[in-house]
Amino acid sequence: MIVNQLALKRQATVLGLLPMAVAVIFGLAVATLLTLVVVPVLCSIAQSLKSGRSRGGN
Repeated sequence: MIVNQLALKRQATVLGLLPMAVAVIFGLAVATLLTLVVVPVLCSIAQSLKSGRSRGGN
């Protein structure tokens, strides 16, 4: 009987941590996507706009 109670308590604890685990995994995925894709694209766009302005002024 005690073993069943401990198993149920452990299962409840794991189920309670599941939403936090999902949030951490998706947060890491979004941060990685931003770091590896979005930031370089924005920097490239900013650089092309900056070089386009300097060439247009000459």
